[in-house]
Amino acid sequence: MFLVVLASISSSSAATCKCSCCAGNSCTPIQQGNLSVGSCSSCKAECQSRYPSVCTNGSGVFAFECQDVNTNGGLSSAGSTPNWLGVFRADNTCSRTQCCCVGGRVHLTRADDKNIRIQVQYEGNCPPGVSGADQTFAMPSGFSVQQPFSGQSFTIQLSKDSRKITVTNQAFPQCSGNAIRDSAVSASINMSFVIFLCSLVTVKHFAF
Repeated sequence: MFLVVLASISSSSAATCKCSCCAGNSCTPIQQGNLSVGSCSSCKAECQSRYPSVCTNGSGVFAFECQDVNTNGGLSSAGSTPNWLGVFRADNTCSRTQCCCVGGRVHLTRADDKNIRIQVQYEGNCPPGVSGADQTFAMPSGFSVQQPFSGQSFTIQLSKDSRKITVTNQAFPQCSGNAIRDSAVSASINMSFVIFLCSLVTVKHFAF
């Protein structure tokens, strides 16, 4: 069985967890409802408890978005609205001897109202013929997301000032990395989900 769970967070004093889930081969997640939760970390468990037939753990894929807000219902002063658009420069955290890492500048631009375009170059221990990527992805809002790719799980975190992106490869930490904003190409907007770091895997795949 193929299971997809997407849970996004937007909160006031108690976060509102939006549960979008589906079960079945190549299914499309459908929003099941909103839940009041204490924190972002409990969203997945609450969705699975409330909607067990479609949100229960299985052999499928899980992805989560999380947006931190203050008790007044607005975005936290430290967080503001996430801005993923701009030019970021990858650092040297990713091991280029063990991984195929994102190198140099990472260009994130608006493809259209619902999608973001990523342009990157790869460095290090890459498969033959792999030098970079130019792809478009959907972009829901939030500062943090867990994204599965090639059987591995990645945590992608945008700093509250939208100046740094940290990607953690949970299975292969040496293939994790950071990117620091070089210049912005857009005013701050409420978008997010960049899977630019689907590239963070090990030698046979891609890494940051």
